[in-house]
This record gives sequence, C-alpha cells and structure tokens, in this order.
Amino acid sequence: MVSKEKFEAYVKVQKSGITNMFNITNVIEAADKIFEVELTKEDCIYIMENYKKLKGGERNAKIPM
Repeated sequence: MVSKEKFEAYVKVQKSGITNMFNITNVIEAADKIFEVELTKEDCIYIMENYKKLKGGERNAKIPM
C-alpha cells in the first residue's frame, strides 16, 4: 500500500527538482534524508504507474498494490 505520507514525500521530492524522478535510488534517498519518509522501489513504481489516480484526490486513502 502507498500511504498519503509516502505519496506526499514523493511529490515533495518531485517539486524540489533535486533529482530526475526516474532515478529511483535518488528519490528514495531524498525522501528519507530530507523529508524523513521511507520509500521503497515498489512504492515509487506504484506511484509512477498510478500518479494521476493518486493526485486526483484518492491519495487520502491507502491504495493496495
């Protein structure tokens, strides 16, 4: 599942512009070091594949993988 906290951390990394979002290793590291949220590779891939759905307001609920 991807929690609201994880989705928001992903978006914060994206908006910061500090890394290419396809460099998942850097996304995970930035989320952890800057926003203190642990993302996994699976979380990032799920968010990428379901970004529009998550961004569209359904991000408040936990969505199963």
